[in-house]
Amino acid sequence: MRIIKGQNRISAVLSKDGLGLNPNQAIAFYPNPTSSSLIVETPKGSYGPEDQIKVFGLQGEQLYAAPLSSFKTYIDLSNYAPGSYLLLMTLDGRKQAPKLPKK
Repeated sequence: MRIIKGQNRISAVLSKDGLGLNPNQAIAFYPNPTSSSLIVETPKGSYGPEDQIKVFGLQGEQLYAAPLSSFKTYIDLSNYAPGSYLLLMTLDGRKQAPKLPKK
């Protein structure tokens, strides 16, 4: 994972090292940290039933789950307490779980 600072946002990018993607592919989630909504961008145009995104509390409780079905996925985190969460992403059978801070 690498951090990219851009215009009014910091993105975390999961590269080929995280999900075994080729060098031209990456998964980005921003803003990072977030205070309300999280945007997850994926490199694919088509998704299978195993491609999904989940949010877990650090105690292991699943708080959110949805299939990946588009290039951009929006997750409303506004009702979640400030703290750290895990963002579990499954794409093409590979899993990555970066930590997601919430303000």
